Amino acid sequence: LRGAAGIGATGLGSAVSPGQGFVIEALITLVLVLVVFGAAADEVNALDVKGSPPLAIGLSITACHLFAIPLTGSSMNPARSLGPAVVLGNFTHLWVYWAGPITGAVTAAILYQGVFRARR
Repeated sequence: LRGAAGIGATGLGSAVSPGQGFVIEALITLVLVLVVFGAAADEVNALDVKGSPPLAIGLSITACHLFAIPLTGSSMNPARSLGPAVVLGNFTHLWVYWAGPITGAVTAAILYQGVFRARR
């Protein structure tokens, strides 16, 4: 079974540096948080949203995973990387999976509030 020895641990691809991994994790988390804000979390915008917010969120997760799994394992969530790292005792490049998503989420929040938020 492919990947069974790693029990779900995230890791950087062979051609991906830690800096590149940080940017990728920040980018995919930024996309996810922007979609969540735009589709489901903005009370002013909620009345104008057409379609299904859960579908939009799910499709954004799918798209980000399809892009990032070969590169970084596509964590998008620090806890998702921490659990397998603790069990395996392998903390190599774990900072990428903490700093990247946190940076992406904070950047998305600032960007959404400053640029994309629906006005009353």
